Amino acid sequence: MSTILSSKMVKTRKEHICFGCGRKFSKGVNMTRNNVADNGTVFTTYLCQSCERYCHSNLHSDDEFFFGDLKDGVLEMEANK
Repeated sequence: MSTILSSKMVKTRKEHICFGCGRKFSKGVNMTRNNVADNGTVFTTYLCQSCERYCHSNLHSDDEFFFGDLKDGVLEMEANK
């Protein structure tokens, strides 16, 4: 089970790939940076604003997802905006 150690909204200084949807975002975009611990390994992920909104409205606090798992739901959410 993964644990989020810290989470912060940042303006990116370089290009990043969103962990939730797998899309590429250019520098200067607001993304959520998460420091995550999983089985003794600590790593950093970035979530785009759409994935962040999707998580808050569709997932429970203990739900886990893997790289790219949110793409279909996020694209549907964006299309229905």
